[in-house]
Parts: sequence; C-alpha cells; structure tokens
Amino acid sequence: MFKKILPFFYHALLTLLVYFIHVNEKVNSMLNDFKAEIDQGYLKEVYEFHKTGQAAFMKRPITTFLIEKIHQFFSVEIGTSFVVLNFSCLFLSSLLLFYLSKLLTKSTLKAYVNSLIFFLCFPIIFMFFVPIYTYDEPLQLVFIFAALLAFFTQKNILFLCLFTMSVFVRESSLILIPALFVLKFPTVRLNTILSVVKTNIMQVLLLVLPAIVYFGAIKIYVSNFNIQQIEAQENAIRWMCLLQNFESDQAIIESISAFFLVLLIPIYFLITSKSNELFSEKYRGMVKAFLVALVINTFIAYFLTKVREARILMLPLVFLWPIFSNLFISKIKMYFSIKNWMKFLKKPILLILLIILLFSSYRIAIIFYKPTIGDENHHVFKYYYFALLTLFSTHLCLYIASKQKKAASE
Repeated sequence: MFKKILPFFYHALLTLLVYFIHVNEKVNSMLNDFKAEIDQGYLKEVYEFHKTGQAAFMKRPITTFLIEKIHQFFSVEIGTSFVVLNFSCLFLSSLLLFYLSKLLTKSTLKAYVNSLIFFLCFPIIFMFFVPIYTYDEPLQLVFIFAALLAFFTQKNILFLCLFTMSVFVRESSLILIPALFVLKFPTVRLNTILSVVKTNIMQVLLLVLPAIVYFGAIKIYVSNFNIQQIEAQENAIRWMCLLQNFESDQAIIESISAFFLVLLIPIYFLITSKSNELFSEKYRGMVKAFLVALVINTFIAYFLTKVREARILMLPLVFLWPIFSNLFISKIKMYFSIKNWMKFLKKPILLILLIILLFSSYRIAIIFYKPTIGDENHHVFKYYYFALLTLFSTHLCLYIASKQKKAASE
C-alpha cells in the first residue's frame, strides 16, 4: 500500500516546493510580485492577454478555457484558478513521467531520480519567473507524457488522441512528429526514409494525423474569429526574433545562457558517453528522437521566438527525462566516486583548470549574465547558473582525470 501511494506524496511534495519558491516574498515571480501571496491582478492580466491579446495565444484556447471554468465552477479568482490548474498539471505531468520512466527503465528508484531531475530543470523550477513566462506548458507536458505512455504500451488510438490534444494545447508539439518517427523506426537512415514510409504507411499516418487535424481545425478557428489579419502581421515579424535575440551584448549573453541553463548538462553527458551505450538497442530510439527534436526545436527557438523564454528550449527533453538516470548513471556516479576524486587530486594541472573554470563560471553567471527584462539582478537565476556551471566544470575535470588514467594504462 505504501509503495503505491509514495509516488503521489513524492511528486506532490516536489510540486509544492516549486510553488513555495514562486511565492517566497524575497523573489519576484509571475505569481507574487515580492509578496507571500498570489498576485491576482497580474495573473488576471496574463489570462486576458492570452484570451484576446495575440493571435498566437488565441489559437491555444484550452488552458485559458480551463482557467475560466475553474474560476466559474469553484467561484475563485482568475489568479487562483491559474495557479490551481498549472500546479495540478505540473504534479500530474511529473507523475506520468515517473510511470513512463518506470516502464522504460524497469527501476522504481531510477524513476524517482528522473522525476527529481525533471523538477530541477531550469524552466521547471522557475517556470513562472520572468522572463520564462510559462502558461500552456504544464498541460502540454501532461498530454505528451500520457501520449508516450500510450506509445510504448502500443495503444495507438489512445496515443493519437492524447498527442493530438497536446498539439491543440500548444502547437509546438508538432516539432516532436519527426522525432516520434525516429522513435517508431529507430534504425531509419536519411536514404531509407521513403522506403520506410511506403512500407509502413498506416503507422506513419498515425504520427502525421495530429498535424492534419490541427491545421484543419485551426484554419476554421482563425476564420470564425476573424484573426487572419492579426495572425499575418504577427507571422511577418517573427523573423525579427533572431535580431532581438542578438541585438546587444546583454541579449547575446542571455540567449546563449538560455541554451546552457536548459541543455548544457544533458548535451555534455551525451558528448562524453560512449556511442555503444547511447545507441544500444534499448535506448537508441529515445536518444535519436531527442537529437532530432533538439536540432529542429533549437533552430525554431532562435530564429522564430524570444529564446530568453528558456522554457521553449526544454521540449526535446521529454525524450531524455524518462531514461536520464539509466543512460547517464556512470556520469552521475562520477561525482560520488572517491577513486575518481583521488585521480583528480593527483593531477595539479587539473586543479588549476578547475580553478580557472570556476572563476570563469562566476564571471559568466554572477557578473555578465543579466536578463534583458524583469529584474536584471535576478539572484536566483544567477545562483542556479553558477551552480550548474560548477557541476559542469567539476565533472569535466573528473572526466579528464579518469580518461588520462586509462590512456596511461593503455
């Protein structure tokens, strides 16, 4: 009985911790404005802006609709409704990730670790801070993780329904379709794509159908609400986002830092892992899916969106989070290995390298990094960034020490 309810308590506790970070009176988030209570006025403005402000937001009505219904049904303020919906979705998405991870890794402990890694991800732990501006993503993650559970349990119709819902919640889920194709056919190569499609037309249609349904429905929706002109104007200036991402030294540092804050550790672990471990039969589909989604999503994030909203960069991680601890267990263990630390301490040059890296990390995270909007001295972002760079620098030195020892023995 205890084992069955423990995941609910564990994920509820982590969800509450994220909530209390946001309503701490010492920080300024979308939820509180330096107060230990919900900022009802600002959250109502956010809701209204997503309801009528921009065509891009108006085409994502589901989160707004649910906020409104909770507000009406429970007779609570819009701000409270916003918080209830989004933190409920955060809890549910993390719980679904746990069961997905348990299914794939066959380990309850590793599933708990993967959930913790999910909560520690920059756009999750600070999801409602400026300039991350989370709105639809918690609900989107609920449907994505539920869809992946259906995918791996071969419930095709359920997968189709759930993934289609994730697309309607937030159309960025469409980016995952090429990645899902690779996940479905992990041995596919560029020169065999056409033959795979021809011989598996029904399975490919299952992946493409959500896009067909979405574009058909959105065309009708846009026409009915007469937002074609607004949408055309917004699409015409989207390419300006690239210039905005790199318009000043501060913007350049912020845009590059956004990538590091979200993806530095996963990509570093991938680069330093052996290919036979990454592309083993068990996990190659998920790793390849992550890489495909990473390339597409990163291009779109930097060219067509304001990448300072770092949550935009996390979407490919839906393929790594469920297998993170299994895939990188040797990397994680390196931090706690006395043997590795002894090898490191015997190399004075590596001690010097670590000092240089830590000094550089301090300069980058604490001195140079400043968000272009919101509080430019956002200390929680700076401390997180410095901690992240410290973990990276320390692991890199430990990794080099272990490699040098192996090379010497050979």
